Amino acid sequence: MHVMQAPPNRPPLFLVTKVFPPRLPAGLIDQPRLVALAGKAEYKRLTVIKAPAGFGKTSLALTWLDGLNVSGRRLCPFG
Repeated sequence: MHVMQAPPNRPPLFLVTKVFPPRLPAGLIDQPRLVALAGKAEYKRLTVIKAPAGFGKTSLALTWLDGLNVSGRRLCPFG
């Protein structure tokens, strides 16, 4: 695999999407059962959300994390 170096006069590429979580879409359908299920994982060391593309994994994670933020917890949602 060949990796190209950035020219010396250019700053390295910085992807904002890797630092800030995406926004929740407008008109998002509430999923109280899934959010409650995610809430049970609050004190687990690792939580994996697994589903096919387009099934709302990111929306569920953002809704869950938003609820944790509202309750005063400090988080690092994406890494």
